[in-house]
Amino acid sequence: MVMREQVELTLGEAQLQLNAGNGPAAAALCQQILARVPGQPHALHMLGLMAFNAGNPVAAIDALRQACQSAEAPAVYHSNLAEMLRQQGQLAEAEGHARRAVALAPDLASAWNNLGIVLQESGRLDEARTCLQRVIASEPGNASAHNNLGNTLKRLDEIAGAERHWRRALELEPAYAEPHSNLANLFREQGQYDLALKHGQEAIRLNPGLLDAYINLSAAESARFRY
Repeated sequence: MVMREQVELTLGEAQLQLNAGNGPAAAALCQQILARVPGQPHALHMLGLMAFNAGNPVAAIDALRQACQSAEAPAVYHSNLAEMLRQQGQLAEAEGHARRAVALAPDLASAWNNLGIVLQESGRLDEARTCLQRVIASEPGNASAHNNLGNTLKRLDEIAGAERHWRRALELEPAYAEPHSNLANLFREQGQYDLALKHGQEAIRLNPGLLDAYINLSAAESARFRY
């Protein structure tokens, strides 16, 4: 009992250090915990998130895999690991953890959202739509879910629905670059080049690192013979 209390206190201190922007101190505290309690899931999860935010997805995934081996690992840990794996293209393992997350916490909208994206990228679009609609039913103001559902509907060739959800995402979060980029691509395909350029430029203004926006804007310019 004393050890458990000490671990909880140290975890709390690590979180305070992390919140204060002192990542190295937070990491050191997590390592102290792991030296005493190897495999401690909460310390591993925190280390994994720090590694991911520092641009080291391999270390992040390794830490979260270890964390998720514990029966104490909550649903959000599996959901976070699923998203990291998806971003690395490891879709089968990602799906397994996303399904574990929704099994542990059926009301966790973020887990259904992550499962939906994994299924979308796996080409299982009807299943993806069901997951993402479930998110929106529980969280109508979730801009990310609207954007993701728009992406799925576009792949299903349900164009009006895709546009509607992208526009709804922007109503909820006007500074959200991805729906602007998606609309730029849609309008370019429809020959509405002025709208395509408008949304593509706005996407880049909001997020200069969004590569898809440059691709979509370039395609719109090419379609107007402005090479």
